[in-house]
Amino acid sequence: MAQKFYAIVEFEDGLQVVPSNWLDISVMKTVWPHFLSDSRYYKAVKYMETPESTWKQYTVLKIYGTYRK
Repeated sequence: MAQKFYAIVEFEDGLQVVPSNWLDISVMKTVWPHFLSDSRYYKAVKYMETPESTWKQYTVLKIYGTYRK
């Protein structure tokens, strides 16, 4: 079973919290949902929702740290 954690990651346009199941550290990429509201995004992060095939993939510039739920 994979360990669940959150990461503070840097993108081209800023920092964000990303659940571990959205992140592929080996290639420094993450998938990202295209929700219309911030509250929907925060809910997905909080519950570590399983990424959907329609989510876009983005490059992570840097991981600043991780923390467990």
